[in-house]
Amino acid sequence: EVFSSGLELHLVPLDATNQVTWEKSDLRDWRKAYAPESDLAADLIQRTLDAWGVKRVYVWDLVAALVAAWPEACPETRTGVEVVTSSGPQQGRTITVEHPDNIFVCLDPDPEKMKAAADAVFQQK
Repeated sequence: EVFSSGLELHLVPLDATNQVTWEKSDLRDWRKAYAPESDLAADLIQRTLDAWGVKRVYVWDLVAALVAAWPEACPETRTGVEVVTSSGPQQGRTITVEHPDNIFVCLDPDPEKMKAAADAVFQQK
């Protein structure tokens, strides 16, 4: 229903958000902002890095939010998308279709622009 509603829709698929990773060095500028929001965000990512024992993590919702606020960080492509509604293992999956072009999709985010946008958010506080 949403995809056929006629509303202007924007999508950042998981494949796109997986192109941007965050690591400890990305958090330095956030902590310099001396704002509760930037400290909380840095703490959450640091805890994830520590808990998973990895050097970098995906933060899918952050990437999607940054695309909404700074669309220049990921040029969008207009395409057709439908949701599989038939029962079975594919139910709920989004698929591309030839027509109609009903959604704007971010397919190739620029990781450096994403990180600069996140830094800018916290520097505004």
